[in-house]
Amino acid sequence: MMRFGVCAGLDMAEAAARAGWDFIEVSVGTFMPSEPDSGYAEVRSRIPRLTIPVEAANCFIPGNLRLTGPEVNPDALLAYVEVAFRRMAEAGLKVVVLGSGGARNLPDGWPEGRGLEQLADFLRAAAAVAHEVGMMIAVEPLRRTESNIINRVADAVALCGRVEHPSVRPLADLFHMAEEGEPSASVAAVASSLAHVHVADSGRVPPGRGEMDFRSFLGALAEGGYRGRVSVECGWDDFEAQQDMALATLREAWAAL
Repeated sequence: MMRFGVCAGLDMAEAAARAGWDFIEVSVGTFMPSEPDSGYAEVRSRIPRLTIPVEAANCFIPGNLRLTGPEVNPDALLAYVEVAFRRMAEAGLKVVVLGSGGARNLPDGWPEGRGLEQLADFLRAAAAVAHEVGMMIAVEPLRRTESNIINRVADAVALCGRVEHPSVRPLADLFHMAEEGEPSASVAAVASSLAHVHVADSGRVPPGRGEMDFRSFLGALAEGGYRGRVSVECGWDDFEAQQDMALATLREAWAAL
């Protein structure tokens, strides 16, 4: 059974719970990894009181902490990651998404091969921390307008293969796949290896307001053996007014299979 969640801030959590989402996905910044525990105390006490679980997080690494290029600081990255994972695991999260285009984009003239080595080095170090707390890192391909490295699902699969750690697996994002010309059916071949899935309708609007074929995409995931979390990551004009249709669109597409 697929579990459908939505990317939403903590201030949207109760509305998401009322609509019937299975979980929410927040940003890693919610856990304030750069702040001391005293500064995080209010958020720490707030999360357990929510009526919907927080199971995933995105925007793993902020742009000021470089993942590629000459300014990479492994010690600063590891310090950030250790705090982030400790707090996320305490809150019950299971997966963190490494999109982070601003942090991973290759600087002008930086060789792609060297950038991939740096990303793999970071992921190996982060995976060791993730493994200790029982979490997974999902490597997200981003369209070329957002990232100049790791643009297709196959790129994420290859990077995870380079890392060779069970806590690092690829992510498939329907919106980015469509932007890069990847057919939905292609995800079936790698579905069993995926850690997480993102969806949005065409134009990055809520499901049900565009032209995406969610039935075909979910069918390809199911054919390949994926039965995990699917998060809606899109823009909202009015979250409370639009979320019911978005959730219904996904559940109806899944039921039709």
